[in-house]
Amino acid sequence: MTKVNKRGQKVSLSYTLRILEAKKVFTNYVKKQPEYAWANNYSSRIYQSAFQHQTKNFQPNLKILSLSQKKG
Repeated sequence: MTKVNKRGQKVSLSYTLRILEAKKVFTNYVKKQPEYAWANNYSSRIYQSAFQHQTKNFQPNLKILSLSQKKG
């Protein structure tokens, strides 16, 4: 996943930043769609917690992947 910075250059995003971008899309776009209006009935803490857990879940997997790539 890439994003264009202020200088107009494409920058690759870390997994943590990808999760933050997904959170923005969920909050600013998905929850505003009529078919997902039910999501507004729940506390935003539920969604914040879910995205935070996703960030933590990616970290150990990245270490495992990088170690397996170095061995092979």
